[in-house]
Amino acid sequence: MPQARLYKIVAPTAHRKRDAQIVISGGRGFLGRNLAADLVCRGMSVAVLTRKAETDFPAEQFIWDGVHQGPWTGVLRSDHPVHLINLAGERVDKRNTPQNIAALTDSRVTSTQTLAQAAAAAPTLATWIQSSTTAIFGDAGEAELTESSPIPTDHRAPPEMTGVASAWEQAFNEAEVNAAQRYILRTSLVMHPDAPLLGPLNMLVNTGLGGPMGNGQQWFSWIGLQDWPRLIRRMLGFESPQIPAGLVHGTSPVPLRNAQVMAALRSVAGLPGLPTGSVLPKIGAAVMGSNARVALTGRKVTSEVLDKAGFEFQETDFTATIAG
Repeated sequence: MPQARLYKIVAPTAHRKRDAQIVISGGRGFLGRNLAADLVCRGMSVAVLTRKAETDFPAEQFIWDGVHQGPWTGVLRSDHPVHLINLAGERVDKRNTPQNIAALTDSRVTSTQTLAQAAAAAPTLATWIQSSTTAIFGDAGEAELTESSPIPTDHRAPPEMTGVASAWEQAFNEAEVNAAQRYILRTSLVMHPDAPLLGPLNMLVNTGLGGPMGNGQQWFSWIGLQDWPRLIRRMLGFESPQIPAGLVHGTSPVPLRNAQVMAALRSVAGLPGLPTGSVLPKIGAAVMGSNARVALTGRKVTSEVLDKAGFEFQETDFTATIAG
């Protein structure tokens, strides 16, 4: 059961712990709302920074625009330790036009700088977890990538992937914030039956075109929706083992090829599928206003940091994860 639905059952009777304040910017997206619900259901005090409040939402909400200081900054000035998780940013699956790339970059850089300005006045900022993405490695081919791998600067670095993510991380690294623990969390594709990415892929499967995309050999790095908040809770120090501060790859230890991913989707649907090649995804992306390179590029990303820290993934079977 997704955390956001579980919240409606458990949260009304949950006892809130007031010895810490968790603040999530960009907390109404797929990841944010499930993380907020997960933490609230565990009794945590959670506040979400959002552009528009939503009724029946699993956390307190404070209006912000990601640009200006305002009353929302008060939630960072708690008497208790504050844990800030920044997920704010425009939806990434858009056409890779210069205008869209600029908007993607600005939404992430500006919101990070805005948070940094407010957080500088926070008396007890215990943790800042800064979101990023494993797409920073662009189209990495067969390279095996961990936290110590360099970021590409050549043709393998699409501006809507490497360019946006690099600027995002740079904004955080340049922020003058005195947090006891600072993390950059590069999250790979988060998988669950309700994951937004699976919508277009399942549409292909259901129309008989669920075979390999492109040559089917591009790597697909992923993490299950249950493992992702488990990782966050350890980074926050709420569970053991705590993850060392710094750069962390939030990704399963078993990346797959695109052909394996599509085979898993066909298996769950019980349908055959013809290969889609490269042309059809490009046409579909043009029609839907998305970016075909999301499906036709890939990277094989794992985490040496989580391995050394003893973090044990509970979701390593991709088919079982997407079947629910």
